[in-house]
Amino acid sequence: MRKLTILLAFCSFISLECYPQSEKEIVIGKTIDFESKTLNRTEVVQLYLPESFKENGSKKYPVVYLFNGNQFFHSVTGLIKTLSAANKIPEIIVVGINPQRDYCYSKEMIELYLRFIDTELQPYINSKYSPAPYRIAIANSLNGQIALYEMLLNKDLFQTYILTSPFFTIAEYLYDTEYFLNKQSKLNKYFFLGIGFEHEQKVDKVFKLARLLNRAPVPDFYWEYHSLNEKSIAVVLSNVIAASLPKVFEDLGMPQIATSNDFNEKFDNRLELADKYGYDILQISSSPKSASRELLSSVMRSNTLSDSLIAGFSTNPYFFLDEVELSNLANYLTSVNKTKEARVVKKFITKTADASLLNNYTSKVELERGLITSLSFDKDAAKADSVNKVSYIETNYTKGINGKENSAVEFTARNGAVKVKYDSIVSPSKSVSISCWINPKTLNPADSWAISYKPDNLGPHWNTTVGMYPDQWGFEIYSIGRIVYLVRDTIPLNTWTHIVIVADQSIGRLTFFKNGEKILERNDLIPFANSTEFLQLGNDIHSLNGSIDEFRLYQRALSQAEVKALFKQKVD
Repeated sequence: MRKLTILLAFCSFISLECYPQSEKEIVIGKTIDFESKTLNRTEVVQLYLPESFKENGSKKYPVVYLFNGNQFFHSVTGLIKTLSAANKIPEIIVVGINPQRDYCYSKEMIELYLRFIDTELQPYINSKYSPAPYRIAIANSLNGQIALYEMLLNKDLFQTYILTSPFFTIAEYLYDTEYFLNKQSKLNKYFFLGIGFEHEQKVDKVFKLARLLNRAPVPDFYWEYHSLNEKSIAVVLSNVIAASLPKVFEDLGMPQIATSNDFNEKFDNRLELADKYGYDILQISSSPKSASRELLSSVMRSNTLSDSLIAGFSTNPYFFLDEVELSNLANYLTSVNKTKEARVVKKFITKTADASLLNNYTSKVELERGLITSLSFDKDAAKADSVNKVSYIETNYTKGINGKENSAVEFTARNGAVKVKYDSIVSPSKSVSISCWINPKTLNPADSWAISYKPDNLGPHWNTTVGMYPDQWGFEIYSIGRIVYLVRDTIPLNTWTHIVIVADQSIGRLTFFKNGEKILERNDLIPFANSTEFLQLGNDIHSLNGSIDEFRLYQRALSQAEVKALFKQKVD
């Protein structure tokens, strides 16, 4: 047995020698040595930035100011990342602060530390990282007293307070709290108290504060009291945060798969949410709500359209109104015999719109207009494709729709894909048409035939699917939630089928075509934006099992006549 042990150890040594391992450190956040003039000392501050921060410089993030940062920084940031990944809360910046005990015992010292946060720390964070104005204080033990008195002093440094196992040593804490609440006619704050099975004096003080809060209701002031049968303050902290933060952002909650009605309800409440959080927390800055949809809705309801109605949208930051949008709306109104309303819209068109982006509401066929990506997958053209920033990953050439060999692409592995780098950004006023011939061998829920790709699915993008369910395929939009538009229809296996999806963002219409015929039209398309990364064909979670030919992406809405022309090009 001893010899066997030595032999195994020797083999392990050889194995390690033959296969050297590489190690990398996992870095979560950083520390800042903050030279404070207010405190006359160096204050050590921890900082965590969300993973998407570098990729999206314009995005705003709420900020958690975590007292006891030295002790709880890693556990709290890990919990916040988990809640964010589960779509329970938005991504959040975490700032760890560490007041010395001297700042916790008297009102004068508390005010001094709050002055440091107000005049030095928050201005620094605001200037360096441009966060959202919504701030959350998470404080434990003695630091809970600092957070409580910040609210009572009405400095408005925080909008939410999560106090776990707080220890109140200032005798007047109940009197000061009652006096403050009695003066408030309205208090737009969240306040969470959590206590574990700790020593009697601490529990008694927290319970008295909770009873006081219950006797002094204030409009728009939301509070909760959590009592846990737990001695560990770290466990109390984690449990109270996990229960409290999703409550703060409850009105943003969306299911993983949302319907367009779910989304539109959130969108309609955008101003109300902005009032609560102090900024446009929905952050669809790249795709505000289309004014043309509202104008079209007004026409269809009352058959009238006024100059003042259109002018009102031009100054509203939550709607967009530009030349392409107005031209598209006017053209559509003309096509449905609303010529009077079309003339009203045209009065607000001050310059000629980009013709390549205009949608086609007539029978005119222009198959090259607005075309931004076209791939025939001919093997002889592969070199030209590579020059045009097209890369083929785990694919083969196969027989295409024209019956010729090496004229279509077949996906052969789990990560098979065709990636196309392009610089066009599909804005809300620019509609999208996606055309492709597809020949699947099997249908799986994750199969996609085109994706406006974003690494790790971060940021807004769209996605197409051919196997959502055996008898459904559709179009997905990823923005706040995952909005899915499905058509109940089957794409046959081992057969070439022409699929076209037309997303007309000017009037909020989504249309599905198969083999030149319209099979579904929906009028509840939400505004969406495009990824600026690249276009990816044939792969989402795993690769499409089948072949693709004649892919086209347009930056406008194709007409039904044009869809039929694309179909007949290859059939005839």
